Amino acid sequence: MPLMGIPGALAWMLGEPIVGAVLGRRELPFPSDSAWPFAIFVTLSWGPVVPLAWLGTRAMGLRGVARGLAFSVLMALGGAAISAGFYLLSVWPLWRDG
Repeated sequence: MPLMGIPGALAWMLGEPIVGAVLGRRELPFPSDSAWPFAIFVTLSWGPVVPLAWLGTRAMGLRGVARGLAFSVLMALGGAAISAGFYLLSVWPLWRDG
């Protein structure tokens, strides 16, 4: 398992405020026994963001440190979007209906 879901957990830390703003809630329900599988799934789903971020920084014509910073920002935004989307599609409906 790639890093046991740690990148997914970090992505969720960035995605949680986005979901909170979309739903208008400060605290989001999250079953504690599903946090680890959620983080692993987000980590595994994050893969396509790498070439997209790389191609995006290449298309912008950035080089050196500027490209590295832009790549990091795009990776963080991609991870936050994936984790927020996955939460809204899989975890939130369980709490909303239940």
